[in-house]
Amino acid sequence: MTQVQLPLLRADRITLVRGHSKLLSDFSCELHEGELVWLRAKNGGGKSSLMMALAGLLPLEKGQVCWKGISLADKQEKVGSNLYIIGHQPGLKEVCTVRENIRIELGLALISMPPEELLSSAATEWGLVELLDKKVSQLSQGQRRRTALLILSLLPYKQIWLLDEPFEALDDSAQILLADKINSQISKGGTVLLTSHFSLPNRLHASRQIILEFS
Repeated sequence: MTQVQLPLLRADRITLVRGHSKLLSDFSCELHEGELVWLRAKNGGGKSSLMMALAGLLPLEKGQVCWKGISLADKQEKVGSNLYIIGHQPGLKEVCTVRENIRIELGLALISMPPEELLSSAATEWGLVELLDKKVSQLSQGQRRRTALLILSLLPYKQIWLLDEPFEALDDSAQILLADKINSQISKGGTVLLTSHFSLPNRLHASRQIILEFS
């Protein structure tokens, strides 16, 4: 008898409300191993809120989100070790330097800072080696996004990436690098859910799309 493969992450008939507005109603979706999913909607259409809900960071009005068939309410710690989200605003600490933000995020994952040589190599890859000791408040939007992506590259393997407008404010070389990182994640059996107002880079081919409509 063939065993049914459960989705990694499933939103089961969820309702999301912001203020007095209902963003999603009775909405369901699934994320499976090894796929790149393009989440699309108009501005204010609930993309960011859905990502936050899938990460267990936004309360649901109704429904549930499940990790491999188990509600996030019961498995939040397990999900947190297997999922990483970069929001539309990267969520960095403005008063801290790039290096300090890296240390904080790695500390939350209970791992130490990499040796300086490895850190410099990774920072060079993202064009940030000269900015490691600069405060985030002094960075451009593109530099902040690259900082968040640098942190992701230094973390232990996460099975699911949730990336909200990850290509926004990135130059061509950074977009190519990110596309290659995403393809590498998929090739390892990982999953990526991303949003983008624009067409995806030629190097990326979405397995499918999820299109949100206003309730």
